[in-house]
Amino acid sequence: MDWETPLKGLSWIPPQRIRQLGRFGMNIAGDLLSHFPRRWEDRNRFDHFPQGESDTPVCVCGLVQSASLRRLPGRARMFEATLVDERGHLLAGHLTVRWFNLFWVEKVIAAGQRLVVFGKPKRRGRQIIIDQPEFEVVEDDNETSIHLQRITPIHRATEGLSTKVIRWLIWEALKRVNPASIPNLIPPSLDSSPRADALR
Repeated sequence: MDWETPLKGLSWIPPQRIRQLGRFGMNIAGDLLSHFPRRWEDRNRFDHFPQGESDTPVCVCGLVQSASLRRLPGRARMFEATLVDERGHLLAGHLTVRWFNLFWVEKVIAAGQRLVVFGKPKRRGRQIIIDQPEFEVVEDDNETSIHLQRITPIHRATEGLSTKVIRWLIWEALKRVNPASIPNLIPPSLDSSPRADALR
């Protein structure tokens, strides 16, 4: 696979993903490889579950103990989940995560899943709550080397393409691309390091 290879011709990307990538403006391998992370999470060591409010976002990982949908006045909806540690003990009382009017979230999150969430904790009465957090479901322990136990890139996502899916696609593309086909942006006299190394 070269930098200019059309994604449409790659058999390892499902056709549905190719269509979604095209709507996101990614049509060749180089578009995918240059979709850089907007931030990073240190998933070697997650934050402790928060015990109070904070203006600094936290990144925590736990199991979904329960999840439920509540209908609010009008047509509003709230999806709420309670996270516990992986041994099944509640951490710091409760950690509640909530999403408002994001109808697709209730189809993705269920009790028993491992969830990584990122957001600012707030206190509501006796509860610690993170509203509208960024989140990622980690479904397969075989994927741990990509999504957990490392400095993990968080890419800008879009409808149908989660940051987890984009991370996997970029991971695979980096393994398959011909390094010689990657154009250098900096003259060798200024930086002799191959751009392929920089992307990895």
